[in-house]
Amino acid sequence: MKLFEYEKNIEADLVSWLTENELACTASRSVEELDTSNIQVTSQYGGAIEDTRQQIKGVLEYDNHELSLTILVSTYRDDKQSHFERVAKIRSLLLIHLKPIKYYHVYDIVPQGSTNIELAENNADQTQLTYIIKFRVDLSQFAE
Repeated sequence: MKLFEYEKNIEADLVSWLTENELACTASRSVEELDTSNIQVTSQYGGAIEDTRQQIKGVLEYDNHELSLTILVSTYRDDKQSHFERVAKIRSLLLIHLKPIKYYHVYDIVPQGSTNIELAENNADQTQLTYIIKFRVDLSQFAE
């Protein structure tokens, strides 16, 4: 069921959001080889959150979840792009009030940090941004 494809849905929303805002990117599992500056989005489901539950047919079901999000920004210096301007733009686009994820009700986007790497052999810079996404799934369709 599409509703429970958390990783796919959130990655697709973020790819669309960043691309709409002039940062072309891809979901990392859909790419075989990248040879230019790029942005890749990947995620890992982190499990249910016990804050609240939704009652469905007399049973309390988990409706709040969290997901670990990684955004990998690679910038080849030959492309004449500012690597850290691209990183800063991504950070600004992931502010909660902008609602970058449409598929679920996201109530928290928690920056977890970043790692910067210089890839001298490729003449490139790379930054890995990590976030925790906390979201609610509407299970009301199962209440009937």
